Amino acid sequence: MVMQLLKENTRAAHEAVEAKAYSTNIMDGSLNKTQYTELVVANFIFNSGVETTAYYILRQNGFEGVFNLTDRIKTPALIDDLKLLGIDATTIDVKQPEITTVEEAIGFVYVAEGSTLGGAVIARTLAKNENLKTIGGFNFYGCYGELTGERWKNFIIATEQAGGRLNNSDAIVAGAQKGFEYFGECLATAKAFAKTEA
Repeated sequence: MVMQLLKENTRAAHEAVEAKAYSTNIMDGSLNKTQYTELVVANFIFNSGVETTAYYILRQNGFEGVFNLTDRIKTPALIDDLKLLGIDATTIDVKQPEITTVEEAIGFVYVAEGSTLGGAVIARTLAKNENLKTIGGFNFYGCYGELTGERWKNFIIATEQAGGRLNNSDAIVAGAQKGFEYFGECLATAKAFAKTEA
């Protein structure tokens, strides 16, 4: 099963990215506004790149309906979050990820969709954070709302179907590895951007 391979073989990369993405600070309520800004900027860069490049490849190869890509667009929510932080999205340099195959595209979307799973919990946690009281809302985290579980289940089904059709699970896993690496790059870019905004 593709999903099992993805989970097992990207665990280390996933944990490394979580450590850089202030997961401990989020959950213990110590995340500050600068760190939150970094996360919003990083997620904007990452999702813009995925939605432009990976989604295009999937659409060109007949996978639009399989993955219901239109329902998975997250950049508008991130643009709203940037506005709440006083940031114009057009001032952020989005370096497009290097994705050349359908398998890589699926791997990148796996990273993007996986990040939404804990989103509702994160949104509630951020709302209680005294450091973030002045922000006024958290649109990206929990963007799927009550549909989070359903959309994740549908993504699993779509990925298994695509994996069977493509018959190249290793390439999908490699794509996810690249996706986590790209997210790490997005975090580094966001950190530098946040410093200029401070």
